[in-house]
Formats: sequence, C-alpha cells, structure tokens
Amino acid sequence: MLGSLDVVVDGRSVQIGGPKPRALLAVLAARLGGAAEAERFELGILLGPNNIRLAERHLHPARAALGERGFEAAWADGQRLGFHEALAEAGLTGREVSVDHSAGSLPPSLAR
Repeated sequence: MLGSLDVVVDGRSVQIGGPKPRALLAVLAARLGGAAEAERFELGILLGPNNIRLAERHLHPARAALGERGFEAAWADGQRLGFHEALAEAGLTGREVSVDHSAGSLPPSLAR
C-alpha cells in the first residue's frame, strides 16, 4: 500500500518517494477508512471477522507510518468528514468504485 508513488506531470511519469509522500498516503488511507466505517455504521452494515482481519492487514502500514495516536486522529477526522468528502479529498471522485463480493465481502443486495 505504501510502496512507490507515481505522479504524472505533463504526460510524463515522475518518481516521488521518501517519508513525506508515504505519510500523506497513510493519512489519506486512515481518513478513508474512518469515513468508510462511519458510512457503514450509518447504513447498519457490520464487517464480518474475515473482513475485519483483511482491513487491519491493509491498514497496518498506515498505522505503522503514523503511529497509533496519529492514525487514530486521522481515522477520527475521516469519520467526521464523511465518505464522499473523503473520496473527493483523495481525488477519487468521478471514478468507478467496485465492490468485491467474494471472501465475505458485502452481498450483492447491499452493494450500491
């Protein structure tokens, strides 16, 4: 998740690395996670044990990069921000978001 970061400027790929871009990605991941959790809570959707473990595994690098207090603060910011605002902040608006229905994910009837 927090590997190399590619940025395209004037149609050319520019490599960016180092602690600051990784920290930014970690903050965005934590805020998106917090916003998604708040959205699920509002809709009454609970994650099953398999999805909880999967989410924890994917968020571990962000938690490690920010430290526990930093991660929790970014997560809480995402919860207050809201899901659509967090997507916009991360530059993900206007893109199709898909839901994987395998391995205990949301059933098709709950996917939007």
